[in-house]
Amino acid sequence: MITNIREQPVRISAQLKQSGVFHPLSGSGYRHNLYSVTLKTARARVSFEYYDSARAYKDGKTELIPADLLFALECFLNDAQAGAESFEEFMMLREYTRAAAAHVYAECVKSAAKAARILGEGWRDAAAEYIELMNL
Repeated sequence: MITNIREQPVRISAQLKQSGVFHPLSGSGYRHNLYSVTLKTARARVSFEYYDSARAYKDGKTELIPADLLFALECFLNDAQAGAESFEEFMMLREYTRAAAAHVYAECVKSAAKAARILGEGWRDAAAEYIELMNL
């Protein structure tokens, strides 16, 4: 599927990597599906891991529909924005132990670098605008 961020086409696709896995940070004991989501623009192609809901796994869902792909993109952009913060800001705004925060923050920093590759200069503003539009 294709969506636009600041009039820039972004192709989103996903492949199921594993079914019935535990989310590494939830600690809930619920199983999820793990997908590899790929974003492609004229600039670059990047991939990231995405865990869907425990409900989706329980219901036997193994493919992401367009609404799920858009939500995965939104999650990625939220993570990217968090990765552009300082670690101290990240810690203040979220309820993680310091050890968990260090792991999550490192992944968010990777997402920020990927977002910059696919969206270019001004990616933070573009991401914020996109997230705001998705939540109207």
